[in-house]
Amino acid sequence: MTAAVAVTPASGSITHLVTACRVTCTGADNNTATGYSTSNYPESPQVTYYFKWAKTGSDSLKSPVFSTNSAGTAEWNDVIIPAAGSWTLTLNKASDDTVAATTAVTVS
Repeated sequence: MTAAVAVTPASGSITHLVTACRVTCTGADNNTATGYSTSNYPESPQVTYYFKWAKTGSDSLKSPVFSTNSAGTAEWNDVIIPAAGSWTLTLNKASDDTVAATTAVTVS
């Protein structure tokens, strides 16, 4: 699957310190076949993630660690962005901080 991350309301429609945002991911791997072992039978190890908002000169925001459902989706609700500007929103694997998906978000 190809992972994607998105925010509602859309980029450019978010006002810092006012707008509550919902962050969603789709297409994220729920488990990893490469970590499969007979001791984990009948399932492969679950992949865990976190969402991260980053902007130069501002503190980053990080969601709690979560796993996706079997369809590869998850969400983080009621996020308030603390500053205006160009933010990078990423979906990161919790095991090694690898970025699985990214999008740019403009906040006024």
